[in-house]
This record gives sequence, structure tokens and C-alpha cells, in this order.
Amino acid sequence: MNSEMIWALIGAVALIMAAIMAAAVYVKRSPKPDQKTIAPADVTRDWALTGRINVIAPDEIMMSDKDDIPADFLIRVEDSRVVRDIGGGEYQELRWRQPTRKEVKDIVKYYNAYLFSQTKSPMKVAAQS
Repeated sequence: MNSEMIWALIGAVALIMAAIMAAAVYVKRSPKPDQKTIAPADVTRDWALTGRINVIAPDEIMMSDKDDIPADFLIRVEDSRVVRDIGGGEYQELRWRQPTRKEVKDIVKYYNAYLFSQTKSPMKVAAQS
């Protein structure tokens, strides 16, 4: 064996040893599956409907001055939840999402009841049923 081959062999062994040591450090630092991690926030009250709905369509329909343009409108409902942060303060999170089939049926039911009643407010119709 000549000296170049010996130095190449020593270099290869050194690289392999460095890779093994790096893997050992990584495995030691990574959390174990049985260790519990601390959540950054605790949910005080889970997602609940706020009662607000929104209807959206493409921008060209929503920005138009004409009210008689047919379009595929999309109904969205709003949810909220209360979350406690690390410092102990509570704050409310809001999200808009697509409604479930039952929620759409309720929206249509309350709207129809409002149209065919003498009540002035849809919320009074919803409270009566």
C-alpha cells in the first residue's frame, strides 16, 4: 500500500466516524415519543357557531353595480373559540368555514320562515323555532 491509499483510508474512516457521531447527537436531542410536549395554548371553549353567515361570489359579481346578475354563490358560516395563551390571557379566535348540510337546511328554514311571517327580524323567527 502506498501512502496515498493510507491517507484516503484514514480520511474515509474519519468521515464515517463523524457521521456516526452526528447521528448519535441528533437521536439524543430529538424528543422521545413518550415525552409530552407543552402546548403553546389551551382551548378554553371549543369551536362554536356565532350565528353569522356570509355569502360570497366571484369578484366581478360582487363589485358590480347590478343586482340582477345570476351567479354561483357560496355560503360561509363563522365559528369562534376561546384560547388561553402561555401568559394566562384569553383571546377569541374566529374562522369562516363552509357550512354542513344541516346548517344550510337551518339557514333556508329560518329565511323562509322570515319571508312568510309578520316578524320583522330573522333572529326572532330563529328564537321561536
